[in-house]
Amino acid sequence: MRRASFRLGVIFFMALFYVASCDDGGGNSPPQIMDFGGTRTAYVGVEFIQEIVVVDSDDTSFNYSWSSDIAGISDREHPPEIRPAGAGKAYFQWTPMAQDVGEHTFEIAVSDGHTTVTQPLTVDVRATMSSSSDPVFVKPLGSGAVLDLSQASCIDVEIEVEDPDSQAVDIYMEEPIEEGYQLQHDGGEFEALFSWCPTARQIDAADRYVLNLAADDRDGHVTRKRFVIILRREVSECPGNPPVINVNVPSTQETLSDIRVDFDCTDDVGLSGPPILYYTTSQVSGDPDVSSMIPLTAQSDGSGYYVMIPNPVAEGQAGDSTTVNFIVEAEDTDNEGTCVHRAVAPETGVYSFTVTHPEEVQGGQPLCSLCVVDAQCGGSNDLCVYLADGSKYCLKDCEDSPDSCPEGTTCSQEPFQGTDGTSRRQCVPAGARCVEECEDDSYEENDSLSSADPLVPDGTTTGLMMCPSTQNSYGDQDWFRLPISETTLVYVEINFSQADGDLDLILTDNQGSEIAYSLSVSDTEAVMECLDPGDYYVLIDSLDTGVHAPYTLYVEKEVGGCCNNDDLESNDSTSQAVPVQNQELLEDLSICENDEDWFAVDVGANKTLHVSMLFDQNASNQDLDMYLYAPDGKTNLTPCCDPSNGQSSTSDEELTYTVDSTGTYFLKVEGYSGSVNTYMIYFEITDPSPANK
Repeated sequence: MRRASFRLGVIFFMALFYVASCDDGGGNSPPQIMDFGGTRTAYVGVEFIQEIVVVDSDDTSFNYSWSSDIAGISDREHPPEIRPAGAGKAYFQWTPMAQDVGEHTFEIAVSDGHTTVTQPLTVDVRATMSSSSDPVFVKPLGSGAVLDLSQASCIDVEIEVEDPDSQAVDIYMEEPIEEGYQLQHDGGEFEALFSWCPTARQIDAADRYVLNLAADDRDGHVTRKRFVIILRREVSECPGNPPVINVNVPSTQETLSDIRVDFDCTDDVGLSGPPILYYTTSQVSGDPDVSSMIPLTAQSDGSGYYVMIPNPVAEGQAGDSTTVNFIVEAEDTDNEGTCVHRAVAPETGVYSFTVTHPEEVQGGQPLCSLCVVDAQCGGSNDLCVYLADGSKYCLKDCEDSPDSCPEGTTCSQEPFQGTDGTSRRQCVPAGARCVEECEDDSYEENDSLSSADPLVPDGTTTGLMMCPSTQNSYGDQDWFRLPISETTLVYVEINFSQADGDLDLILTDNQGSEIAYSLSVSDTEAVMECLDPGDYYVLIDSLDTGVHAPYTLYVEKEVGGCCNNDDLESNDSTSQAVPVQNQELLEDLSICENDEDWFAVDVGANKTLHVSMLFDQNASNQDLDMYLYAPDGKTNLTPCCDPSNGQSSTSDEELTYTVDSTGTYFLKVEGYSGSVNTYMIYFEITDPSPANK
C-alpha cells in the first residue's frame, strides 16, 4: 500500500523480562509494570513518548495516572498525559519546556480496580541535541533519486553511516513504509541496502515516494534522513503542446552559498506537478541519464520557479572548482488526462556553470540557514550542525554570553562540534528544529486517531492549517473522525496550494488501516468509497519539510449511493456476453468491485469498430478501462496500457480497431485495481479508416 498511517517519531527499547506477580491476599493478582530501562533522554520542544506495558493475570483494563517532581506541571496548557493503547499497554507523552532542563522523576501509577502499583520513570531533559557523537549518513548522497521506469522496474539505494565513537548503529526505516520497501543489512554494522519495485497501482497513484531512514547508535543519538524517490514514467507522442521552459543559467562564480537556479515554466493547459531539476557534478556526454543525477523539486516564488543546488565546493579548499551540469524537466496532462507531454530544457545536452571555493572565507548565512560547513555561517564561531530533523543548519555562538541568544532560541547546555572541529555552545531554536512559526487551526490537537475531532458531516470546512510536526519538520498529521450509521457512498476532497506544501489524503478504518488514498502532486486530493456502518477516519498528512499549508476539506455523503449491479448482469464472461448492434447506446450501467462486463458485437472483415465509454472520474478508484478480444474470446487485441485506446487513467475512454476477418468480437469493461463506477457505452461500425490494428 502507499503509506502506513502512523508516524511514531521516537522508538523506545524496553527490557524484555517478566516481573513475577504476587497475590494481594484477596484472590486478585495486582498489576505489574514492566521496567522502563534506566534514564530516558528528552529534548526541549520535542515530544517524548514512553511505552507502558502492564502484566496482570486477572485483568486487561487499567486506570493510569502520573505524578512529577516538577512544580505546577499539571496546570500547564499541555501537561503530560497517558493514552491507553489496548490491553495492557499505554503511552506516556510529554513535550518538555525550556525550564524543564535537567533530570526529573515521574511516578507512573496503574490500577486494576483493586490494587494500585507505581513505577518510577526518570527523564533527563536536554536543551538541544548535541551533534558531536551523532551518526552521520554518508550514503545516499543528496536528497533523492530517480527510478526511470523506461529503463528499470526496481531501484536499489546504498546506505552507509559513519559514527567513530560507536561499535555499531541500527539502521531502520520509519513510517510511512510503503508496500514493497525492503532494507537488507548484509554489508556490515554501518551499511544497509534499500530495495523497492513499485507496483502498478503505486506507479499510477503518485510520482514521488519518501524513504525515511534513521540511524541509532544505541547510546541515545538518532540521526534521520529523508530521501525522495521520483518515478519517471515513459511517455509517448500525442497531440497538443508541451510545456515551455526558459532557464536563467547561473554564471561562473566564487561562493560558499548554495546556488539558486531560476526558471519560468508555462503550459497552455497546466502542469501536472512542479518541475524537477536534475543535476550532477560528473562529466556528461550527450543526453544525460537522469537516473544517475540528483533530483530537486522546484518551488514557486509567485512569479516563477526556483531550485537551490547545494554548493559542491563548500567542503573543499580555497581555489577548488567544480562544474555543475543540470537539466529542467516538466510535464503536463492534456486531453482530460489521456495525453502526457514532457518538456526538457535544454532539448539536448545539459546546462553548465562552474563554482569556485573563494580565497577569502565569506560566511554570513544567518541562524537556521541550511549549510554543509562552518565557513558558510555568520561568525567565526557560528557552527554548522545537525539538528532534530537530520539536516545541518547554521547556529549562533553563545559560549561567552549564554544570555545573548535571540528570542525563540536557547544556549545549549553542552557544546556542539562544528565541521572544522571547533567545539562551542550554540543558540538553538526550541525543539532543535529550524522552522518558521505556524499557527495551527482550531481543531488541534487532532494529531492521532485517538484524538481525532468529529468531521463535519457534509459540505466544506475552511480555516484548516497543516503545520510542521513538533517531532520533525514534516507535516503535523490532522485526523478527523467520520461516523457512518448506514451503508453510504462517501466523497472526501481537500484543496490547497502546492506552493505552501504538498498534502496527502488517506481514508482509514477504526484501527488506522488504510482503505483509500490520494497522493498526487496537484492542488486537489480526493477519494470516493462505499462504507459500511462504523467509525472511519480521514487523515491529512504532508511529507514536505517546513510545510505551512492552509487547506479546505469537503465531504459529501450519499446514503444508499454505493455500487449496485445493473440490469444486464450477470454478463461477467464471454459465454454471458450481452449482444450489441451497430450504433447501439447502452446507459445506466455499472462496474462494482472486481466486476467485469462483457459485450459481443459482430464485425465484418476490414471494418472498423469504434467504442465510446463515458463516465465521471473524481477519484483514483473510479477508473474504468476496456479491452477488445478476438472471436476466440482469449486473445486480447488491445492489451494494457494505451491511454489513447481504452486504458487511460482519467474520465471517459475511446477504443478504435480495424478487424482482419469477419466474426463475433468481445469487449470487456473492468475497473482498474478494483475501481467502481457507473457508465454508458456506444458501439459503431464503419468502413476502414486509418486505425491501429
